[in-house]
Amino acid sequence: MRSCSSPATGSASMTFTFSLMGFGLRLYEQRTRTRNRDPDYASPSRRKTAASRVPDVECLGRRRTTMATKDEIIRGLELTISQAKRTTSLFAEGEMAWKRAGGWTAKEVYTHLAAVAAIVPQLGQGLAGAPEGQDIAAGMDINAMNERAVKSMADMSPEQVMQAFEANYRKLIEFVQSAPDDLLSQKRSFLSEPIPVSDILANTIMLHGLHHVYEANSRFESPM
Repeated sequence: MRSCSSPATGSASMTFTFSLMGFGLRLYEQRTRTRNRDPDYASPSRRKTAASRVPDVECLGRRRTTMATKDEIIRGLELTISQAKRTTSLFAEGEMAWKRAGGWTAKEVYTHLAAVAAIVPQLGQGLAGAPEGQDIAAGMDINAMNERAVKSMADMSPEQVMQAFEANYRKLIEFVQSAPDDLLSQKRSFLSEPIPVSDILANTIMLHGLHHVYEANSRFESPM
């Protein structure tokens, strides 16, 4: 594609870019030399003085990474349903049987999502009763569970699978809506360090579902 800028403009832009890079490099070298000469450069007292003038980046980071809210999870689950329905409505005839890059067919992907959505509300009591340090996935063979779930729905038509997927996701949304706030804020482990239950639901259910909806829709490197 032909550039809209003239050669002179492009040259000036490049000169400015290199000048900016040179300024940044000189600033870095100056700070490095100052740090090497001054043993108190990074001392606690210097950091404390700096902190009084500059916002605490670490604290800002914690505020940006607060636990997932109930509303965020519900909106994510609703988005999963709407995008699943939208993308599959555009499938070619028989495309639900096409394999995707991950090795599953689109039908198997939605069978998996339907099965997972059905299991989560049943784990509600387990989430509430588990101690914080215990991994609630310990002893679970996730791959075997996936395989059994997919096989149990193998005889369903693609239309039946999508109906089960939506129905189970609606029940999952009801589960999240009714979950007590104190439960969502409690920390549990699920193949991770202890994190709030709301983040377990957001990461392993909501984001997991959106990921698979994309996978089911993606034809890239997909053996048909």
